[in-house]
Amino acid sequence: MNGKAPSILILDRDSQPGGTLFGELESLGYEVITGESASRSLEFVHEIRPDIILADLQLPGLNGLQMLEALTEIKPEA
Repeated sequence: MNGKAPSILILDRDSQPGGTLFGELESLGYEVITGESASRSLEFVHEIRPDIILADLQLPGLNGLQMLEALTEIKPEA
């Protein structure tokens, strides 16, 4: 293990830094990144390659299932 905290990308228009889920995950040692839109979230996936992605099924721009399809194209082995 490289000592780096696992990263979680939260794709939810209502999730904010300082929010309950965000704070709970950080307190457990995760690096938490939030994305409020599908396009910005896809940029995060390219930039940081998160270990875990939590996605709302109703995102602005793409729904959660469309987002999963886009993520599969980016990282098909996942």
